[in-house]
Amino acid sequence: VDVWDAVAEALAILDRDLILVVLAGPNRRKLESIATRHSIRIAFEFFADRAYNPDGSLVSRREAGAVLHSSEAVAERVVKMVIEGVVLAKDGSEIRLEADTICVHGDNPEAVGLVKNIRESLIGSGIEVVPMGTFL
Repeated sequence: VDVWDAVAEALAILDRDLILVVLAGPNRRKLESIATRHSIRIAFEFFADRAYNPDGSLVSRREAGAVLHSSEAVAERVVKMVIEGVVLAKDGSEIRLEADTICVHGDNPEAVGLVKNIRESLIGSGIEVVPMGTFL
């Protein structure tokens, strides 16, 4: 958390219009407190194409299944996270997440297809897709 405090302080000095993007997870309240203290905007990010551990951390890329490739499965989990606020962890348990934005990793060869399918699935579910700066 000390590192995030220093990052937030630097961001406040550089440009308060920037948005600090951090992993949505168990440290949310601490990070919100830091953002408030420094008067910066913060966005909590959900990783659409990464597997989660039961504690809300990301599964190490060294482990099989850490990066997800099925555009249908990824789109379904994103819609579930947006509507219900939960994502399935690697062990099958549900993790509660509050996220503001969705990340798809550019180094995933399926990234473009994933993003297209996610967007179509969100819109098809009645969820509006808007730029992050419009709601933070």
